[in-house]
Amino acid sequence: MKLAAVCIFLLGAYYQLTQWADLFPWNNIRDGGQPVLLIAVIGVLSVVLAVILWLGWKEGAFAAVMGLGVWGWFEFQQWWAPWFGGATPEWTRQYEARFADTVHWIGASEGSPSPDANHIVLHVLIAVALFASLSGLVARRSI
Repeated sequence: MKLAAVCIFLLGAYYQLTQWADLFPWNNIRDGGQPVLLIAVIGVLSVVLAVILWLGWKEGAFAAVMGLGVWGWFEFQQWWAPWFGGATPEWTRQYEARFADTVHWIGASEGSPSPDANHIVLHVLIAVALFASLSGLVARRSI
């Protein structure tokens, strides 16, 4: 569970850094970003979950698995589904306005914008935290 706690803490710290600090071209918060309340809630939840997991509470692992699963699904729908299957005109406009000039590691094709590097790192951190939390939950259930 301590590994899951560290992973969630690092995920929360990365998210906070990329939402508050202008690191252009890594991120682009100059043209607006997430709502401040959402950023704050994710920050508080990541610290609370990290502490709960550090203390070994299996309920915290369950909450982490559920929350990270939902967050990961939303991120997949926002970034990877359009890359694999094509983006809506609205997402293409938003992408061009906010993410076209950020760092990219994978190529895009016409109508299928690629996730930027910032979001790929975020997605990897979500996946690692999810699997660490799931491992902690399974290990706690077998005790």
